[in-house]
Amino acid sequence: EEEEEEEDTRAMTPAKVEKCRAILQKARELKVKGRLVSELFELLPTRKQMPDYYREIANPVDFKSISASLKKAGGYASVWDFLISVELMFSNAQVYNEKDSQIFKDAEAMRKAIRAALEKTFPGHPYPEPMSVYEQDQCVEPDWRPKKKKLTVVMSGKNSGKGAALKVTMQGAARCGNCINCLERSRKQRCLDAQMRQNAQEGHEGAQIASEGKNASGVRIEIYWPPEDIFYKGKIVGFDPKMCAHEIQYDNGDVETMELWRKEEQVKRAKN
Repeated sequence: EEEEEEEDTRAMTPAKVEKCRAILQKARELKVKGRLVSELFELLPTRKQMPDYYREIANPVDFKSISASLKKAGGYASVWDFLISVELMFSNAQVYNEKDSQIFKDAEAMRKAIRAALEKTFPGHPYPEPMSVYEQDQCVEPDWRPKKKKLTVVMSGKNSGKGAALKVTMQGAARCGNCINCLERSRKQRCLDAQMRQNAQEGHEGAQIASEGKNASGVRIEIYWPPEDIFYKGKIVGFDPKMCAHEIQYDNGDVETMELWRKEEQVKRAKN
């Protein structure tokens, strides 16, 4: 089976800029118990107001500067470059502030919101690891785009020679046939079920639970929520095969649909 590289589509386009703005807005509008989480990230204090911050942080960045770069022609060369700036903002906040501080937890909550919005907008697109933005080699966009796989044609017949009946088999990448990426082939994205099962094989507990599909209904789980640094208990009550997502009913009555198999989700089976 042969492979060939897909056409490079990394360059930023006006359509991608608008999508990046929408992703950014998800974090800017995030609220926890009525509190706007992004407030202290909108505009950094001046050097005069916080000289210590500027001595420790070499490349300060806030929502306003990121938004301005999105508006400027050539501001970001790619979606990845945009994400590097976003992660730099969160990493800076967590480097400067204590781990148990509210601003540290707020950075984590907004990072999670950005990653969730990114996956819905650009399925499969990587996100920089926290603190990786300080290493130049880790700021290079990884080779994540799937390679095109040429279909292999296998011809076989019961009898050899001219006139023998031939059986033609087209072999390609394995797909579940049920998820949105399989049903809408124009998306050109990897099968969600395949991603889920790979994460499960790598030991991700949420993916292991999610791979049970509809059979996971009734399973009690605990899901970590960074802003409050706590695991919330709930029960799986439904499954959407198209999105490979489960409906969770929390013990407090809230209901949420989640892709439990995503690597950024911290999920575990509840003990009771």
